[in-house]
Amino acid sequence: MSEILDDQVADMLAVLAERTRATERIAPTFQPPHAGIIQEAGARQHQLVVGRRGVGKSMLLLNVVSQARANEQLIVYIDLESYRGIPYPDVLIRLLAELAMKLAAQLRRESRWKTWPLRRRIGQLRKSLQGLLAAPQEERATVVTESAKESQVQDSAEARAMGDSRYVGMRIGSKRSRATRDATETVNTAEFVRTKMEGLQAAAPEFRTMLGQAVQTLAGQRAMVVLDDFYFIPRADQPEVLSYLH
Repeated sequence: MSEILDDQVADMLAVLAERTRATERIAPTFQPPHAGIIQEAGARQHQLVVGRRGVGKSMLLLNVVSQARANEQLIVYIDLESYRGIPYPDVLIRLLAELAMKLAAQLRRESRWKTWPLRRRIGQLRKSLQGLLAAPQEERATVVTESAKESQVQDSAEARAMGDSRYVGMRIGSKRSRATRDATETVNTAEFVRTKMEGLQAAAPEFRTMLGQAVQTLAGQRAMVVLDDFYFIPRADQPEVLSYLH
C-alpha cells in the first residue's frame, strides 16, 4: 500500500472543503442516494425537498436544473440565502421581482425583438413591485368623490285681462313659466387602510398572465421554479409565500 503524502492530504482537504458548498461546477459529481431521484424531483408537480444540512439537497436541485436545461425546459433558479431576515411580505415581493427579472433575461436571449412587448410588460410589473416594496406596511388612504345635483325651479304667473270693462276681474287661463337650473355639489370622503398584501393580491392576475405568456414563448407549457435554501424564510411565513406562488 503506497503512502499518502502530506501534499496529497492537503489537496484532499481542499476538495472536501469545497464539497461542503454546492456549486454548478461540482454538481456533476453528485452521487444520487437512489436511482431516479433527479427525474423524480424534476417531475411536473410540486416538490418539497427536506433534509438536514449537508445531505445534498442543493446538489440534487442543481442537477434537476441541469437536467431541465438539457431538455430545453424553462427553469428559474433562485437561492434564498440572500433573503435572510427580510420580513413578510417584503420577502415575497423581492422574490417575485427576481423571478420577473430572470424571466426577462431569458426572453432577451431567446429573441430580442420578438419578445420586446412581453419584456416591456414584465418591466412595468417589476416597477410596480419596486414601488410596493418602498411603500409602508400599512398606509391610510383617503378617497374623495364629488357629485353634482341639478334642481329645477318653475315660476308661474296669472295673466289678467286688461282694458275692456267686460273682462275686468276675469282670469285668463294662460301661464307664464320660467325654468332655472341650480347645481349643488356634494363631497363624500372615505378613509381606509391599505396594506402591501392587498397590493400583491391585486397584482396576482397580471403576474399569472405574464408567467403564462413567458412559458408559452420560451418553453411551450414546460417550466420550473426552484427555490433553494427555503428555510431562510421564517417558518411562520413559509405557507403564505408558497400559497401565493401556487
